[in-house]
Amino acid sequence: MRVFAISGLSGTGKTTLLERLIHELVKKGYSIATLKSTQEDVSEPEGTDTWRHQRVGAKTTVLLGPQSTTIRHGRRMTLRGIFADSDFDFLLVEGMKRSNIPKCWCLGRNKLELKQLPPETIAAVAWDQPAGTAEIPVIQEGELSTLVDIIEKHAVERNQLKD
Repeated sequence: MRVFAISGLSGTGKTTLLERLIHELVKKGYSIATLKSTQEDVSEPEGTDTWRHQRVGAKTTVLLGPQSTTIRHGRRMTLRGIFADSDFDFLLVEGMKRSNIPKCWCLGRNKLELKQLPPETIAAVAWDQPAGTAEIPVIQEGELSTLVDIIEKHAVERNQLKD
């Protein structure tokens, strides 16, 4: 499984871009997994059965539904640990701007400031700036095929990432 991130500040269009990229990559025949990083832990709804299990000491709970499975660990896991047994073609990560994952930086309507970009940034996506190349490619948000090409070329194997 190869990994690539879509990063940027809040409100810059990461989720919208990721939706479009997933659609394009699936059309090309790839299987996709996604991971969304967040700054806050999402709590189990109080009073649910799995909340009760955790409250009395369960380290991991699994909610097995007819069409889905939800696994909740009581600790933060590594990417390698989460997807150890997965055989997807790509893992697309939303966020994780400080990680060592190759990434595309969503500018939204912000101005490109190269010195503020993480060193792993391969390209930037702009909503209303001219496309072009400074020190990294600046891609218009509608140029999905260019970004898909970048992902295919620069995504790294999961086992190459530092945890």
